[in-house]
Amino acid sequence: MSNPEPTTTILEEKKRLSESLLWQLQRSFYDEQGVRAWHGVVPWFITNNAHIANAYAAMIMGFVQDQLTAGKLDAAHPVHVVEMGAGSGRFAFLCLKKLQALRPFLPPNAPPIRYIMTDFTQKNINFWRTHPFFKPFIADGLLDFALFDAEKGQELVLQVSGETLTAETLINPTVAIANYVFDTIVQDAFRVESGHIKESLLTLHCTGDQSDPAYFPTLKDVTVDYTYATMPPDGYYPNSQYNKVLYGYAERLGDTAVSFPIGALRCLDNLIALTRDRLCVLTADKGYNHEHELLYHRDPQPVEHGSFSLSVNYHAIIQYMEQRGGLALHTSPREASLVVCAFISQGQAAEYRATHSAFAQHIENFGPIDFFALQDYPIDQENPPPLSHLLALVRLSGFDPHYFYTLSDAMAKQEEDLPSSLETDLIRTLERVWENFYPMGESRDVAFELGRQYYKLHRYPRAMFFYEESVRYYGTHHITLYNMGLCQHKLNNLPLALDYFQQALAIDEGYGPARNWRLRVEAEMGGSG
Repeated sequence: MSNPEPTTTILEEKKRLSESLLWQLQRSFYDEQGVRAWHGVVPWFITNNAHIANAYAAMIMGFVQDQLTAGKLDAAHPVHVVEMGAGSGRFAFLCLKKLQALRPFLPPNAPPIRYIMTDFTQKNINFWRTHPFFKPFIADGLLDFALFDAEKGQELVLQVSGETLTAETLINPTVAIANYVFDTIVQDAFRVESGHIKESLLTLHCTGDQSDPAYFPTLKDVTVDYTYATMPPDGYYPNSQYNKVLYGYAERLGDTAVSFPIGALRCLDNLIALTRDRLCVLTADKGYNHEHELLYHRDPQPVEHGSFSLSVNYHAIIQYMEQRGGLALHTSPREASLVVCAFISQGQAAEYRATHSAFAQHIENFGPIDFFALQDYPIDQENPPPLSHLLALVRLSGFDPHYFYTLSDAMAKQEEDLPSSLETDLIRTLERVWENFYPMGESRDVAFELGRQYYKLHRYPRAMFFYEESVRYYGTHHITLYNMGLCQHKLNNLPLALDYFQQALAIDEGYGPARNWRLRVEAEMGGSG
């Protein structure tokens, strides 16, 4: 007998998209999950890798250099870098490391840079504050934390120093970072038909079991559809500049659906007010930044991945920033799932030569979009590229541990009898990868893979170090213990080798390789007696 079809209930009907219950469900998910949201549920690598962190660090340094040249910085006060929705903290860790590495290249009179990690939920901040990898940055005064809601104007109350950042206390211009933020905060939806624009009103359907009094819908339970309503001729929003952007679409576009990033625009306005119009925003997200990309769209449908996301109409943000006297740098059209933009709240292009140069070099020519497309191309494990090419890819990634993990098998197949120069290059690369390691509870055991590489290179003490780090961060596993036993056997520590093989069998008594090696070591120890 087949299961009955689930009943569908209307949760809300004909609502403005930005006022929908969807956004409450979104917040509930992130507040409940905390950092666990990035444990294989919410996609994160595209904006949390060493390559994009290095690119942003170069952009920040370019912006600071331009402000120095213009005489707009006070060396006695820091330049603040405020990351919104800092998530797992991996991007912040990588960006901080790169900023530290680049800081000596600024003039001696440059002010310090202080990084502020923010989120709307305290749960994530508690994770960052206690993360051992952030403690050196905190101790040096380079890192602080604050609650910040991207959709609301507010001060930043720093939780380590106790300072409050306001329009009066932010002495220097500020850099804000918004990666995969604008696609998860409120948007509105419209439809252009025959030169007219209509409001798209959302009806939210739920298929969950509402007979349970404790039931609360989740994003997996809901579907949406739209109806359309006539709008005022020129005054949908109280902000006339928003309306100018929105109604301009009716004049220029054919029949299509258009989303409007009202949450992102309000966020930018809040930041501009907080920084007294001295703001640079670096942002990456899925979306559209050229007007022709807005053609032939259907009504926006939430893409569910634990949370949900909606592609961002960056073209509207670009228009808004430019019409209020700011600058917008953004990537050229390409087949990609990511848009990267830099917005400067006011000024002329000639005032930001270093910023433009950094954008051209690190974002546009070959940047985060291109790196993500490159790393997504599968490696033929049977016939991998030469080891020298794989090492070049790891360097191109900025020595990203997550990317190294994907190449590790192909690398290990080529590590016998290496020329000394290539072995030196490999070891240097492995150590740089480890410098960027940031544990966040994910499943990819980078430490184990590094240990495996060093074992192949016959560097057994270093392999042991990484296997011990694997146990430290990823827990005890019978294969890790088995490999540790092999290392100790190579080091002629037979009792210790036997102990590791026995530990491996205590976890998995049927693991054949450990059983074989236990007998072998017992025989060798008996023979030596």
